[in-house]
Amino acid sequence: MRLRILVLTLLMVLVLSVLANASTSIPSGLDESATEGSEKFKSMNVNEYKNFGYDNSEQMLSASLGEGFRIYIIDYEKLEGNKKDKFIDVIVPTNQWQFIVETNGKPASFLRVEESEGKFEAILFGGDARYFSGAINRFKNEKKSAPILIMDGNKFYILYQGPNNQELIMNIPSPSEVNRGIIDQFTDATAFLENLKKQQHNYKLNGSGEQLYGNGGLDITLQPQPIEEDKGFNKLYLLLGLLIASVVILKIKD
Repeated sequence: MRLRILVLTLLMVLVLSVLANASTSIPSGLDESATEGSEKFKSMNVNEYKNFGYDNSEQMLSASLGEGFRIYIIDYEKLEGNKKDKFIDVIVPTNQWQFIVETNGKPASFLRVEESEGKFEAILFGGDARYFSGAINRFKNEKKSAPILIMDGNKFYILYQGPNNQELIMNIPSPSEVNRGIIDQFTDATAFLENLKKQQHNYKLNGSGEQLYGNGGLDITLQPQPIEEDKGFNKLYLLLGLLIASVVILKIKD
């Protein structure tokens, strides 16, 4: 009996681990390509270190790659037709990842990596990652969960999925927003979602277009593109099969 309980417990932990990490895992080869891209960007632009937020060329050259996150975006067609009132139902994964670049262990700037036809390429470098990193760390410390990074125009948010279908959305303030007193804070995702729906509806009525924030002034060719989500179902089915097989085996042993 004890053996059965132990086996079932271990398998359930394994299944839950797959579910928790299926949508946030880093693909093979991404870290290597991001590191290579970061080194190339630094060597090509070292004389322009001030434009990338560094005090001197040595500081820029010593910068190293930190944590990376897949970027999700809001699918506005799903938003319009969403009846479940869940934020997770209206976001889709994209072909881009946002990395934090660090200097002496502290966040400095960003590196954006894009996947195209199975290959990874660094496409953007620079910016101020201090407040972005601070929001990510606060989220992980408070929620003990992998962040789901959402980009909408030039704004970033983090989605939290908690127990009992709880959803919270955290605003990641830009440096200019911090200067205006805007901080990273959690908001009820249901209310945030309803507000997005209302604003989108008003924009359509005003003939201002379907997207709420547009592309934020960024080059549209660099914007994240949605991809078909790999939810790790093959691994999940394998684990569930192992779970069923273990139950049968232990039952036979009884």
